[in-house]
Amino acid sequence: MRFEFELARELGMTHANLVRSMSGSEFAHWIALYQIEHRERERAQKRSEAKARARRMSRCAPASASSAS
Repeated sequence: MRFEFELARELGMTHANLVRSMSGSEFAHWIALYQIEHRERERAQKRSEAKARARRMSRCAPASASSAS
């Protein structure tokens, strides 16, 4: 139900207009699109976190033995 209201707001219409004017098939396609976008955002976030973690670890790594001599 919440998704219906969010989609109505996104499309600039009332919930009643959305329900009245959109077929079940079209609504299912909107749900699929939002699910795909959600997974893409999650993947991008995980990649960003992994890169930040790698940068932090490279800054904290001890100096190599060859630079000590």
